[in-house]
Amino acid sequence: MKEATIQAYKWGVDLTFEVFSDERIAIDEFKLGRCDAVNMLGFRAREFNSFTGSLGAIGAIPSYKHLGIIIKSLSSPKAAHLMRIGEFEVLGIGPAGAIFMFTRDRSILLPKDFAGKRMAVLDDVPESEYLSQKHGITPVNSTIFNSILKFNNGTVDLTAAPAIVYEPFEMHKGLEPDG
Repeated sequence: MKEATIQAYKWGVDLTFEVFSDERIAIDEFKLGRCDAVNMLGFRAREFNSFTGSLGAIGAIPSYKHLGIIIKSLSSPKAAHLMRIGEFEVLGIGPAGAIFMFTRDRSILLPKDFAGKRMAVLDDVPESEYLSQKHGITPVNSTIFNSILKFNNGTVDLTAAPAIVYEPFEMHKGLEPDG
């Protein structure tokens, strides 16, 4: 956000920001008009823009090549009308990368192996419920932040996350010794 503050200044905007440990609280503050913008994960953005919010759906973007095409297309002035729905406008999209399944048991290789396993599933993400039912997973409601903590401390057997979080969230702790 510090970089965004510098860019906003170039546009003549005096941007200040507040950090929240719970994204849902930041979104509530935005809805209440206590702030003018909010940075959120794509699945939460569906509430404000179903088009861009759907980009993170499972299987929506099959490769990084496709992701590049999508970002280039959405950055085009011709796509500007897709970024605004009602009073809300998407200012940017920052992909974190592909989502990987992390498991505490290396013998779990395919979705058929998920049956009976406890998996951190994100609150308010319909895909999580669907996957749990389809594969017989025992869902453990989680937030984006505590899903990895639950994995690391053994509360859940499976979690999904982009590779970029592996080191900062010390996911090796949940993978050792057999994951």
